[in-house]
Amino acid sequence: MTRDYLDTVPPATVIEHWVDVYPRAPLLSGYVVGIPGWPGGPAIKPADCDTCSFINLSRFLMGDRIGYLGESNGEYVNFGPDHNYWLERQIFLLGAKAEVGRPDNNYDPSTPNPYLLRIKRLHDETKWWKLKPRYIDTVGLTNVPTAIDARRFAVGPRHDLIAIDNPGNLTGQHLNLKGKPLAIPSTPVSVIDIDTKTGKATVHTAL
Repeated sequence: MTRDYLDTVPPATVIEHWVDVYPRAPLLSGYVVGIPGWPGGPAIKPADCDTCSFINLSRFLMGDRIGYLGESNGEYVNFGPDHNYWLERQIFLLGAKAEVGRPDNNYDPSTPNPYLLRIKRLHDETKWWKLKPRYIDTVGLTNVPTAIDARRFAVGPRHDLIAIDNPGNLTGQHLNLKGKPLAIPSTPVSVIDIDTKTGKATVHTAL
């Protein structure tokens, strides 16, 4: 397939699922909820299932690509306040863009979805999309508390971004990055920007 042919796909195109031969963003919706025989979602753990859908594996394999995750293809069942914003939290942790049908809380236009606002605030503050971070899942992260989730993103050889989901607003928590302790903010979501050579960490939080 020639480069000229690839360039005929408009840059703004979103392709259903990952397609490696096209340098365009994929729509990841449908990966989390899974299909019959390949279940997914918040109740599914790797240790409990042999044939399940784990979107972070797909995201890891395509770590340098921008993807969209949202309510389509059944994912609405994990979206919004009735589900503790589980899907929105996955959008944040996976470094995906939000594909959203209802930007409010359960169709109430007077109450914007707080998790979507938090994600946007953090991405704007850290200049996330300009940095083009590469998703590397939990590589190098250890001792993450059970009620907290964290994912690592690489920006070049000496710059890391750690996305942290702390839905219980737990205080006094730590994780390890390459064996060194890192304090976890008590806010629902946060991004820690780290110069891996000097160890300097800049914390960005969203209430």
